[in-house]
Amino acid sequence: MPCHCGSRVLVAVHEGDEMPMPVPITTGSTTIDGVPWAWEASGEGSAVCFFHGTFGSRATWDSAVSELADRYRCVTVDWPGHGRSGFNPAGWTVEDLVRGVPLLLADAGVHRAVFVGLSQGGAISLRVALSHPDLVAGLVTVGAGPDGPAPEVAAGLARLGAVLAASEAPGRRAKLAEVQNSYHAPGWARRQPAAAERELAVMSSLAPAAYPLLTRIPGQYGTVEEELPGITCPALVVWGAHDPRAFWGPRMVQLLPAARLAVIDDAGHHAPTDAPAEFNRLLSDFLDMERP
Repeated sequence: MPCHCGSRVLVAVHEGDEMPMPVPITTGSTTIDGVPWAWEASGEGSAVCFFHGTFGSRATWDSAVSELADRYRCVTVDWPGHGRSGFNPAGWTVEDLVRGVPLLLADAGVHRAVFVGLSQGGAISLRVALSHPDLVAGLVTVGAGPDGPAPEVAAGLARLGAVLAASEAPGRRAKLAEVQNSYHAPGWARRQPAAAERELAVMSSLAPAAYPLLTRIPGQYGTVEEELPGITCPALVVWGAHDPRAFWGPRMVQLLPAARLAVIDDAGHHAPTDAPAEFNRLLSDFLDMERP
């Protein structure tokens, strides 16, 4: 697992700060089974590791990292087929992702961390917490239940992946704009056009051959509902009120022994981008209270 790393400086900015705080950044790439997984570490202190959702990238967490990197070591990861990571053209599995996370974090010098995961990132984080409990000091899931999508939704995603791979860039972008709209609270793209454009640019920038591979992953999740009582670390379960799967929130909190629920009213599936200030406040409060 060779790690290829570089360094630069991030300026962490907080509302009301008179002078921004520079924090160190290390960019890395860890090769797992021949595939480079890209990651970035910002700041120093207890580790907080961030995992994005399908079609996303490390950029999902830019706002949160800017808020936290003056007092935590924030590690953001690009899943295979996303961002700056490579991918196996034969595909990969949920098990590959669960197995890869501890290997990458060991390479990044992380031996215990709070995991923060959106959608797929939360689903994988739950499974890592079950398989490697000593690695996960705390858990924040966002728009992530213990199971996968309904079979018809998973099948639709797989079909979408094939369409995206076969489309020219303008058609691919138009299809992804429809997907993006389903991720957010009503009217978000109209209210936040710059953020919407940044996110759509990330979604549209993936290698065409990766789309049919990464869209197969949601259909692979078996439920871990009955195993949730085995995750004993502190947990924050976050859902956007407009997320159609938000019904999982109360049930997850019932099953996770040390969890609390936060529902963000004006947010959909992508709560960190729909309501960044509220999400960052919730995350910061949880971390400061449960500092590993």
